[in-house]
Amino acid sequence: ASKLLKKGDDPLKYFSISAADMQFEWANAKIVGKYRVKVWNSKIPNPKAVRYAWADNPEGVNFYTTDNRPISPFRTDEWEK
Repeated sequence: ASKLLKKGDDPLKYFSISAADMQFEWANAKIVGKYRVKVWNSKIPNPKAVRYAWADNPEGVNFYTTDNRPISPFRTDEWEK
């Protein structure tokens, strides 16, 4: 199975998180182990949702699998915003 990989020296890009208020903020993210990502922002102590590359054309993504495939945009919420 493919593992998660960050390409380049920059931190992981295009992660955002939100509390229950549905107001997303850019977040820090790092790969933990082989298959998990930790996402956080000190302004949001109780996150309820995560989005990755949730934009029309996110340039410069650096989150891949070890098969050299970029991770597709995703969201954990089903909010309408």
